[in-house]
Amino acid sequence: LHKGSLQERLTKYLEERGWPQEYAYDEILEKYIFLDWIGVNLLFKRPIKTKQLLLYGKPSTQKTLSFDLLTDVLNIYYASSRKNDFSGAHDNYDLWVFDEFHVAEDTKENLYTRKDIMAAENNTLLRVLDGQKCRLDSKYGKLFMKKRNVTVITIMNSPPQSIRVNGPFQERFMRLMFGIRIPNLQKERFIATLYGCMLRRLRQKGITWAEADQISIQYNEETAHIDFE
Repeated sequence: LHKGSLQERLTKYLEERGWPQEYAYDEILEKYIFLDWIGVNLLFKRPIKTKQLLLYGKPSTQKTLSFDLLTDVLNIYYASSRKNDFSGAHDNYDLWVFDEFHVAEDTKENLYTRKDIMAAENNTLLRVLDGQKCRLDSKYGKLFMKKRNVTVITIMNSPPQSIRVNGPFQERFMRLMFGIRIPNLQKERFIATLYGCMLRRLRQKGITWAEADQISIQYNEETAHIDFE
């Protein structure tokens, strides 16, 4: 894991590279909103049931790449593809990323699966999304108590039925679609843009980094701050 506060990690990285230029909103479009959303969620206090992010879009729209570009400054935990397997997870990660959606649904393949098992799996995931304290299954039968409302982002190509209709999972996600591929995305500029988004949010609130975790999140896709003044 990278050590130091997120502010320290970002400033050290950018200073060592001569403070690279940020991307403007019209250069990277929805990827700017993605970075702004991450910045808000890492800066401010996350109350219980704060919405997490569902990042979706066709293959080759750079969904996974966007996280790869941030690994030099963010501690990212990639959840296992096994249902409710959080081996290696802990509260010190900045983000938890689910590479696919782990909802147990009533499909033809699940006709013979016990309803109580599916309900238990979904209940665990809902508690994870809500940031509630819960015991998480792990590969070796050990238990981990999640104590902090860690930011969770789910990546997929298309939202499942449980996300598209009203219900507990639909209520717990802000959806953001990646629709285009940006040629030659540069890691240094991508990270500079994240840092810039965070600075603008702090100026918008008139607060310091140290004061940010006292402010509760209020964010949806209409509130991305793209004014560079």
